[in-house]
Amino acid sequence: MACLKLQAIHEARLFEEERRLQGQDSGIAKDIADEIVSFSHTVLKDVGRLEALYEKVIQFCFTRYVGAPWVKEGDDSMALKDTRAALESAFPISGLRSLFGLTPRERFRHLEELSCIVLGIRIFNSLVGGGTALCLPDPKNLLTLHSPDLPLSIEQEIEEGEKQIQELVKILLHSPVLLAKAGSETAEQDLALISAQHIYMTQLNAYRRALLTAFLHTRHHLKEAVSECMSEIVGVGEELNSQPCTSRDDVFPKFSRIAVSYRKAFQENEKLCSLNCLVAFLASLAGEHTLDVASNVESACRRVHGIFASVGQGDQEECRGVRSAENAEKERDDNEVERPDGEPPREFDGKFELGGNCAWCLAKYAALVPADRSIAAISYGGDAYAFSTLRGAKEFAQHPDRLLSDIRQQIRRQPALIHLLNLDRLYPRSSLRNILKLQRNIATRLKQETPRFGKDTATADQLFLLLHEPRNADAAVMTPVHFETLERDTSYHWNEWELRRRALKVADILNRTTRSSQTKSSHCRMEQETQVYPLKEKEQNTMKSKGTSAIRTKKYITGLRGKTNTKAETVKVELDP
Repeated sequence: MACLKLQAIHEARLFEEERRLQGQDSGIAKDIADEIVSFSHTVLKDVGRLEALYEKVIQFCFTRYVGAPWVKEGDDSMALKDTRAALESAFPISGLRSLFGLTPRERFRHLEELSCIVLGIRIFNSLVGGGTALCLPDPKNLLTLHSPDLPLSIEQEIEEGEKQIQELVKILLHSPVLLAKAGSETAEQDLALISAQHIYMTQLNAYRRALLTAFLHTRHHLKEAVSECMSEIVGVGEELNSQPCTSRDDVFPKFSRIAVSYRKAFQENEKLCSLNCLVAFLASLAGEHTLDVASNVESACRRVHGIFASVGQGDQEECRGVRSAENAEKERDDNEVERPDGEPPREFDGKFELGGNCAWCLAKYAALVPADRSIAAISYGGDAYAFSTLRGAKEFAQHPDRLLSDIRQQIRRQPALIHLLNLDRLYPRSSLRNILKLQRNIATRLKQETPRFGKDTATADQLFLLLHEPRNADAAVMTPVHFETLERDTSYHWNEWELRRRALKVADILNRTTRSSQTKSSHCRMEQETQVYPLKEKEQNTMKSKGTSAIRTKKYITGLRGKTNTKAETVKVELDP
């Protein structure tokens, strides 16, 4: 648990420092740049709008580096005054007309380059003595801010840690004999405590080495950036002194390089300050752990040494002769590992499993022993495993599955080995990197969705489940030829000859020329169809080809008028057209 706590706290602090370094750029400058780029050409016709646009450019050049490491609180007014003077000398208001002749992307690049030139002019005037309102810090002073003794102290801590690790490894390598002679529960607990301390010290030393390497590289980059910045400043000064009238095309790129190197120097200085904080934080964690478990580990080591002293002389020789017997076996089998003259030994390139440690020692003794470079690695299951002894290599070659099962058992007992040996892909659920990444994603998503969710805890819990990392696994999958579905597709054809016939038919249609085409739907048809206008409105339309109508009935009154015996009658007439 101590090693897991160390890993979680250190990785979280490391992420916070990286996020702090990345968040120095001002987001306000990007918004101003987008506003400048979105201006139209009509602004050139209005003097007031043109002056307002020029003020926007000044604000962009000022806010572009407002979060820079060299900017202090209370310098805004003087920095804005310097920025205005530098911009007016490099880019007058009349230059805005050339800005609108570029594409939006080129405008943004032009603004970025302009901000670098303005910063370079300010740096040059400040360091050379151009009478600016604000004096920017000298980058040469950055080299004196960090103690040169810090790498030496880290190296000493690493050496002391290695000595402790070697002592713990010796005890773990002799653990089977000790348990066989004194197989008590106390001895098992002592060995478990020693194993946990061994893993903790190995992880602590790994963090120390990483910080030492990063510190040395960053300090080297800082020296290069400061040297480049000062050489550019001296070069510009000599050119301006020798040639009073210098072309802008010649001097502006140099001002831009001054700004880039100046900013890089301060960024590297910020990284060094962050590394100093990480080193101090790691030292405090190690100190707290030492106060908590140092006495218990020392007591366990004394008890183990007491057990070792109580066994017989022959058993002591057996314990001490583990490595000597393996070395003798290695000498007897030199023909198996002997390499041709002049061929260099195998170099560990980071592609070995278990971080380049011996797989056999980890499986048998739960000890992290660096592998021997002269012993060839064994590839199994697509992974390469290295070994520190020939005995371990031979046993792994004979029973690889058994040793890998023992390694998995050791990892279950000590989950901190997952992060220490970079086994995240094999244990995605227990990976510390995946857990921390998931927590950061959940925190970011909840912060974004809190206004919408409100106090709805059920929705928040559902969001927590949805944000889990997808877990993928390699597997061989083969789909069936015909899927059995409830709703069958009648247009599906499995016969390849039928599909070929359809394809040839479509190809033949596409090659034909359509004549007298009236609509898009009839353009690709083989047989032309007759198109007519719709029928006129009538009383009744039927499906017959001839026109029909209903029978009409009429009534007439008959009889001659003027006669005596005349009787009127009604005659009904049906007209069927």
